[in-house]
Amino acid sequence: KDSDKVFDIEIQNGRKSNLGKRTRYYQSMIDIDNLLKGASYTALNESYIIFLCTFDPFEKGLPHYTFKTRCLQDSKVDIKDGAIKEIFNATAYATEEDVEISAFLKYIDSKEATDDFTDKINHIVELAKINEKFKGDYLAMNIRETDIYEEGIVQGAEQAKIETARNLLNMNLSLEQVVQ
Repeated sequence: KDSDKVFDIEIQNGRKSNLGKRTRYYQSMIDIDNLLKGASYTALNESYIIFLCTFDPFEKGLPHYTFKTRCLQDSKVDIKDGAIKEIFNATAYATEEDVEISAFLKYIDSKEATDDFTDKINHIVELAKINEKFKGDYLAMNIRETDIYEEGIVQGAEQAKIETARNLLNMNLSLEQVVQ
């Protein structure tokens, strides 16, 4: 975050459905986080959701996709909401024109540091790998996400069973038939 811009940078390591809705979710989190209750909407900063993908999310071979809200009737009309989504495809690093971005995408794709910046990142990554507190926090975070996901599946299955039972009762089946 700086004085007039807010950034959310996420690495997407595997194909996840609804990439667009994921960007929308992160956008909403930024907006809620940066707009105090009762504050004017004009206080919202320009925001960037940046996804660094280890795959080509749109299968168009581009190294970089930029999205802004646009008018469908006239693409020159800009709503000026200040929300920008940048999605990078690390696998297309060789076609990125910006040399520094290309080196960064190559590092994400191959873990090969080719300039000072990616060398610094690689050093930080290597330190993080041996930092026991970081590893513990990271594992706990992943375990928590897995627990939430599995809990959601169980709740969804239970809800489906209840809904099925209701539907069967509404069809005037006996309680014994519904239980079976």
